[in-house]
Amino acid sequence: MKVLIVDQGRDRTPVASARALAASGWTVGAASPEPSLCSRSSAVSAWHPIVHTDEGEERFVASVDEVVARHGYDVVFSGWEAAIAALSARRDQLSFPIGYGSHDGVMLAMDKGALAPVAEECGLGVPRTGPATDELFADLGGPVIVKPASQAVCGMEARDFDDPDAGAAYAREIQAAGGEAIAQEMIRGELIAVSAVMGDDGIVTIAQQVAELVWPQPIGVTARGVTVPIDSELRSGVERLLRRLSWRGLADIQFLLPEDGRPRLIDLNGRLYGSIALAIRAGANHPDAWARVTAGLPVEPREGKPGARYQWFSRDLRASLSSRRPLVEGARCLAIAATASHSLWSWREPLLAPRFLLEQTGRKTRRRLSGAR
Repeated sequence: MKVLIVDQGRDRTPVASARALAASGWTVGAASPEPSLCSRSSAVSAWHPIVHTDEGEERFVASVDEVVARHGYDVVFSGWEAAIAALSARRDQLSFPIGYGSHDGVMLAMDKGALAPVAEECGLGVPRTGPATDELFADLGGPVIVKPASQAVCGMEARDFDDPDAGAAYAREIQAAGGEAIAQEMIRGELIAVSAVMGDDGIVTIAQQVAELVWPQPIGVTARGVTVPIDSELRSGVERLLRRLSWRGLADIQFLLPEDGRPRLIDLNGRLYGSIALAIRAGANHPDAWARVTAGLPVEPREGKPGARYQWFSRDLRASLSSRRPLVEGARCLAIAATASHSLWSWREPLLAPRFLLEQTGRKTRRRLSGAR
């Protein structure tokens, strides 16, 4: 059986998934507009050029479908939201099964503004969220988070603002870029996540994690994380939400846990997410389970065991040195590097991550030099 991983060319998240799939017996291919990090992994048997969604969704979908038909792939995973939306909308035209449930559910999951009230109806806590109007900014005051409602429409990032006027200005930038801006109350708390693969009869693999450090701060991604025991109440709420969305396949649901102890849902990712290596290390092989669900193969239910560790080394190091205890956290960062799971680095492929960091540094240097001119 063959899996094709589609990404934008520089995405780091598919690499851990490709390794997990190959270790489970899948033949893995990579497709991207340019040779990708994933294509350089020894877990990948072939690379195929495709058209980016920026060049037209119809052309993108046709290029992916052609690769699948020509090379006989059974399952396709997409690494970015615009690609997922394009393939989902045209699923009736595809020669391969889409790894998701209903298209309406996919689009609702991507719309952070519309998802919040649905999650609340399912018993999950959510921050106060709504369209970024002057009235909402005045009501929320500061600090406030402003972000696009959907990454599939606008790729601008979430940003935090102490000044509501600055937040309103950023909202106008999002709208000028074609997106719908939403504002959300800033919640201070621990970043936790429940990741799961949903089958036809419910969750088949699940893991829960806590971010010990995030970067950038205060609204960054997991730089250092650990799996924890699965909260049964949180699991029930997540499963209710996924059923409400008619969800099928992978979902990474992120929460903030404030001092009052009630998690607040802040995001739902239906793609191969950044710290998926942690769930895999903990024993919840989401990529293999998702591929099996999509292909109609049996799946053995698995729960991620507590105590597994994950590290995004460069971000962990920056977060450690910026913390209140830079020496202690810096020492911990170095101590766990050799044994933690990573998105890129692996003892079996020790040069892949350094090569990526060198290329990334080179790109940033060239941008700075061209800007200085």
